[in-house]
Amino acid sequence: MKNEKIVRSYILLLSILNEIKNKKINLRRKRQLERLEARNEKYTYNRDSIEFKYTDEFVQKTKKSAGKGNTEDQYNLGLYFLDYHIRDYEQAAYWMKLASEKGHAKAKCELGLMYENAWGIRRNRKRAFSLYKQAADKGVARAQYLLGKMYEGGGTVVERNLEMAIYYYTQAIKNGYEDAESYLMRLAPNIGDKIHKNIIIDGKNMYKKLICTNITEYDSNENETHNKNLESDAWYEYDKNINLRHYKNKDGTEVWEQYDDNMNVLYRKHSDGTLLYYVYDHSGRRVYTKSDAGFQIKYEYDKRGNLINTKHNNGFEIIYNYNSKGDKIYEKTIADGEITEEYFEYVFLKTKNITRKITYEILK
Repeated sequence: MKNEKIVRSYILLLSILNEIKNKKINLRRKRQLERLEARNEKYTYNRDSIEFKYTDEFVQKTKKSAGKGNTEDQYNLGLYFLDYHIRDYEQAAYWMKLASEKGHAKAKCELGLMYENAWGIRRNRKRAFSLYKQAADKGVARAQYLLGKMYEGGGTVVERNLEMAIYYYTQAIKNGYEDAESYLMRLAPNIGDKIHKNIIIDGKNMYKKLICTNITEYDSNENETHNKNLESDAWYEYDKNINLRHYKNKDGTEVWEQYDDNMNVLYRKHSDGTLLYYVYDHSGRRVYTKSDAGFQIKYEYDKRGNLINTKHNNGFEIIYNYNSKGDKIYEKTIADGEITEEYFEYVFLKTKNITRKITYEILK
């Protein structure tokens, strides 16, 4: 008898607490809607550039459509409940789950974010990673950015992998997610930085230690604007026709160039007085370089137009090999009977205005 009274009292207490909780929730929602209606304002939700009118009419219309299974409105309603003016994470999770289960890519991304941050749902970073990946594979820029952050940070769910982070940040930027630009550029290496990587040499996969030897930056017109390596640091300036006319090295040396009507460099004048003259074939490829002091270089190309050999009249020779993208991957230098070989790997960091090409060489 005594136990029954205790049980009844406990049930009554739970019922009262639950009623109080529901009243608070309903009151909060009522006040939110009243405030929005009274102010008659539009709140812009920046995500995906969709503008919502957060009014009772909007909520009821969207909720009715979402309840009938409209996936897009389920997603939209989830965004509504995520907004900082509303912030009802339990409702947001409910609608995002429905849309996500039906394959809505952007809903998968938002649901992943909720799992990662425990917004109205138990934290599950493994589930978040999976949802980001599904959305990223469908081209959702925000998911690609968030996936890049997970790869950059690493942890128990995924190992830290800066190459994958760079890849997903780059994909996000390509798809218009500008917030990824600052994250991408902070991953850029400096001259002299070393990494370990599996690379292919003569058809064999080898684990090698590489060193960053060159960083080249290009503007939105693909003109080289900055080149930094182990020995120099040069900035380039262009004339109104986007032809290179002048560049200055950090050590104070400068170079001026003059072009012909075909945009080929006729001569190059160095600040130390050295003059170099250039000769081109009918295809516009440089075939000779000559100096006023008798110095001469001869150039050879493959069928794709890649430079494969330079021969100096003093016996100095360089042989080059390229990958399918036209990037130099091998360089063999012959000088005074000695042969040196270098292998190259590249990383490209691209934002809306800048492309940065990172060159690595095998550290011997």
